[in-house]
Amino acid sequence: MKVVKKDLNILILRYAVKAWIIGSILALIGLSLIIGFSPFGGISISGVILTLTGVYLFIESEIVHIVLDKTHSVFTMKRQKLLGTKVIQHQIREIADVQVENDDDGSYRVSIVLVSAKRIPLTPYLPGVTDNQENADMIRQFLNLAN
Repeated sequence: MKVVKKDLNILILRYAVKAWIIGSILALIGLSLIIGFSPFGGISISGVILTLTGVYLFIESEIVHIVLDKTHSVFTMKRQKLLGTKVIQHQIREIADVQVENDDDGSYRVSIVLVSAKRIPLTPYLPGVTDNQENADMIRQFLNLAN
């Protein structure tokens, strides 16, 4: 996560899942296989698979903005994808903790835990705990939550 703005009353974070780059490349390679040639005549199955995978990755790429605003006592997370935007908003007083979660593959993500025990993932699962822990600690410190 990248810190966009941080002062006493507001913390704005941003991250981007840049799968669109890989998706675009795969889709172009796939299309060139479909249009260009197929060793068996007809449509190249590998070209179709690469194209569909590329399009999927392109569509699923997202930019996430996280705003913690103490002035208005609001936490807002906006996820922008090619096919739409999803906004989640909660009062800051609803936030009980910020934690680093891990999965079975050794990947980690940062999540906000609400008083209701609902978890809101802020990041996707990524390898390595260090950056995730630093981000969780920064958010926890900003919100004056106990470690």
